[in-house]
Amino acid sequence: MENQTLLILITVFIGLTAGAMLIQGLAIYGMYKRFQQLSARVEALTEDTRKKTQAITESLQQTIEMTRSFMDGVQKISENVISIAELVHGRLADLDRLVGESTTAVRRQVNRYQEVLDKAAGRMDQSLDIWYNSVISPAIELGALIKGIKTGFNFFLSRRAGARKSRAHNQPDEELFI
Repeated sequence: MENQTLLILITVFIGLTAGAMLIQGLAIYGMYKRFQQLSARVEALTEDTRKKTQAITESLQQTIEMTRSFMDGVQKISENVISIAELVHGRLADLDRLVGESTTAVRRQVNRYQEVLDKAAGRMDQSLDIWYNSVISPAIELGALIKGIKTGFNFFLSRRAGARKSRAHNQPDEELFI
């Protein structure tokens, strides 16, 4: 019995091993099928992703091309703006120098004119003082003297006449006020 039991046991173990191998084979087959399904899904996703990536890449290439042409235009504009700025800077420096020189020259001329006007005003004041002192003042004094003499004669002549005496009392003596 021992052999027979041993054979039964070996047969049972071989059967169990075969069953385990069969189950393992079925599991491997199931995994194979599952991997095929996953592989098909991954390929579909990969294809979809590749198409979308290709569309995005083409769009990016077009955008890059447009950006390059735009950047070329911006580069030209930038160069033009820089050259204009340099030109304007040079012109403004020239203008600033010209204005500085002109301002200095104008100040000198204004100072000269001011000196000439001051001299002319001084000479005019001197001439007017001389004119006033030598001509106008004596003429005024002479006129006052003549008026005083005239008033004195009138007064003297009016005293002599008797009729004038009564009239002298009625009228105030305006002739005495000079």
